[in-house]
Amino acid sequence: MDAFRAAFLTERRTSCATLIQRGIACGDLPGDTDIELFMDALAGAIFYRQLVTGLPIDDELPDRLLRVLGLRPGSTWTPVCPPAASPEPPRTP
Repeated sequence: MDAFRAAFLTERRTSCATLIQRGIACGDLPGDTDIELFMDALAGAIFYRQLVTGLPIDDELPDRLLRVLGLRPGSTWTPVCPPAASPEPPRTP
């Protein structure tokens, strides 16, 4: 399990934590957001649906999860920060 955490989870959780920190900095998430617990709550709901209940994981699930966590007042919520820019593809000569 330690090898799995080192090879898979650590990198992904670090990337996810960066996105959450960005949301906090922009005011999209409360300043006192517990980043580790936030990641666990989101991932736990998805894994539970995938592995236990078999309920669908649809496009609305992230918004519904944020509402359940009290972080999104309604379906018309929009983020304050613009989306992160995608890196430019390498140029070919």
